[in-house]
Amino acid sequence: MRTTWRVLTALSTLLASCGGKTEGPSAGSGGAGGNAGTSGTGGAGGAVGGSAGGSLGGAGGSVSGCVLESSGDLPALMAGPGTLTGPGIVATDTGFVIGYRDQDGSSLRALVLSLSDAGVAGNPSDFQLGGCTSEVPTDGVSLAYRSGLGMLAASTPNCGKGAGAVFIPFDDKGVVEQASAPKNGAFEQLDTSLRAVAPGKLTGEWELVYLVTTDGLPAVVERIVLQGAVFKTTVPIAHPFGDGPRPWASVATGSEVIALLSPNPAAGSSELLLGPLGASVLSVAAAPALPAANAGDLVAWDARVAAGVRTPSGLHVGVYELATGGINTVATGELPSPGALSSVLAVDGDRLYAAHGSPMFIQLDSLGGAMGTPSFGNISSAKLGADFDGTRLAIAAARGKVALVWLGKPKLSSKNVAGGWLIARCE
Repeated sequence: MRTTWRVLTALSTLLASCGGKTEGPSAGSGGAGGNAGTSGTGGAGGAVGGSAGGSLGGAGGSVSGCVLESSGDLPALMAGPGTLTGPGIVATDTGFVIGYRDQDGSSLRALVLSLSDAGVAGNPSDFQLGGCTSEVPTDGVSLAYRSGLGMLAASTPNCGKGAGAVFIPFDDKGVVEQASAPKNGAFEQLDTSLRAVAPGKLTGEWELVYLVTTDGLPAVVERIVLQGAVFKTTVPIAHPFGDGPRPWASVATGSEVIALLSPNPAAGSSELLLGPLGASVLSVAAAPALPAANAGDLVAWDARVAAGVRTPSGLHVGVYELATGGINTVATGELPSPGALSSVLAVDGDRLYAAHGSPMFIQLDSLGGAMGTPSFGNISSAKLGADFDGTRLAIAAARGKVALVWLGKPKLSSKNVAGGWLIARCE
């Protein structure tokens, strides 16, 4: 019998209200590295920048119909060699917020920093998460935002007291609030993806999806709802993909829809589930099956969802709409990006964006029709130099701007910066 988070509700509430010094995270006083500068040179096309973090070309460069406005490095690592996980990024009402983790030995922390539309990076807040040398996270860091409230969700390792997660609220300026970090002694491992958390139906509530291993059983996908940084106890825990083994799962929400994506090894495909957002009991149905894939992403807006899974030749994307009579297929197509190791999606108004990570560069695709019918035959695309291994990439878009953030590589020496970011203005 599987053990669920329910036993942790009291612990989570205690951490949120009292600080939770033993198990919970503590906010730092600005974090290492200070301000992230706006460095890098280059013209049209985003030439490779000279910084260790891979800052892209300077302001004014043409990028896939966009103008590169600013770029810079993420804060420096801890004193010793570091292991990086994440990153995540989300658009707020006034800018963007970035989050990721780094670990040096048994010291594990989460970092949260703001990034204005003008390309000014704020001082990071760091949260000490404990950690141990025997367990180093390799999964993702997820951020979500709506109506003045944001949430970062990431896993915490099993260092003898069970695995768990950290939930860090923040505002539109990236100012963090009291976090919680519940653990469950029966959780052998918990993993979060880049899209582990998404806005719920009510402001201040969050849909959370994670992969958990308990009792020696195969990893299963669970969905819960957060109310602030604690569990909403009136919503039952759900296993939307059943109890079969899954390698990862992601969630996205629009104002009317919740979507969940996970590979299905037994069926040799990727499974996309759609349903109405806000139901007390999760009620979802399967969209047409997507190709089998080791990596993918999804984004939702209104009643629509775009889901992309990586194939050998590129990113297979399906756009679907939740309607009264069921799930309608709006469009499907391929975004060619052979050799890419990661792909991420974002939407802003009528524009759908995809960024594909490869060693030393990022391919940025843009196509119109997000509110109508996306045209996969009319894609604007450009390759942008970036000093990273192609695997750790995140995207957000708002107000005609596209923000990208990346981590240099999973393991770096103390002489390396963690990674870089850029903001491009797109019309």
